[in-house]
Amino acid sequence: MSAGPGGTLLAAPSKTILASIEALLYLFEMETVTLSSKYQVVIPRSVRNRLGLRPGMKLQVIEYNGRVEFLPVRKPAELRGLLKGLEPVIEREPG
Repeated sequence: MSAGPGGTLLAAPSKTILASIEALLYLFEMETVTLSSKYQVVIPRSVRNRLGLRPGMKLQVIEYNGRVEFLPVRKPAELRGLLKGLEPVIEREPG
């Protein structure tokens, strides 16, 4: 335990909590980038490779709940087969 503000004792974070935080960071593989004076960011190579991003590719920019999200714009041909194997069955209420 360590002393917090006002001399109160604070419990050290448990190993379980720390392991959970580490697992989340690994899952999301967060990386930090810097916003330039021209409001530009460089997408890290590991992210570009995982998402198959290429120079000149269009991205949609969305502001959502106080964060910025970039979504790759895919050509219709790239989406072909995306729903393959999906059962087109819709459950309806009796009525």
